[in-house]
Amino acid sequence: MNLYSYVGNNPLAYQDPAGLKRIKLGRSESDIQGDIDLVSEQLAQNDVSDADERKALIQQRQDLVSELQANQTVNAMLADLDAKGERNGLKASDFTLMTTPTSDLKELYSGKNKLTPAQENKMLAGANKGDVFALVARGISKEIFILANSSTYKAIQQGYGYFPAPVVIVTKPNFIIAGAKNTRNEQKTKNGE
Repeated sequence: MNLYSYVGNNPLAYQDPAGLKRIKLGRSESDIQGDIDLVSEQLAQNDVSDADERKALIQQRQDLVSELQANQTVNAMLADLDAKGERNGLKASDFTLMTTPTSDLKELYSGKNKLTPAQENKMLAGANKGDVFALVARGISKEIFILANSSTYKAIQQGYGYFPAPVVIVTKPNFIIAGAKNTRNEQKTKNGE
């Protein structure tokens, strides 16, 4: 098992001390779980004496857990789309989890892709409130970004929750269906439909 496969075998090139991660999805759940087990084993053996190394391993395990949960969520949505015949070639590797959407979106829309302050405020308003579940950064990326702070994503992780508007109690399957519908819409945006 390769502990660094999730960073393309180059952990130094993918350092993220500020925790502003975008986690590419699509690896098999069993591979991710195997990596989690290996990191957990290293931590349990207490042979990591350097505090920074221990902190890095704890962060690595948390990133892997986030990757696993996001893959499970996306795979459940894809299964829902399959059941309806609406998957249209969409796969888990089309998705990336934004763990800190505000910072991630600002980074995407920087440099030559810079938005006006009004555009940026409008874009970030929904992301900050948790109303935006998935999006495609048109003209910048073909990935479908899942926003970890969205109410839909959090509810799927917890198995229940509330939709922001109208406020109704829903169950995990309802959120998966809602996520799948949103994802299908973003796929249309990605494909320019």
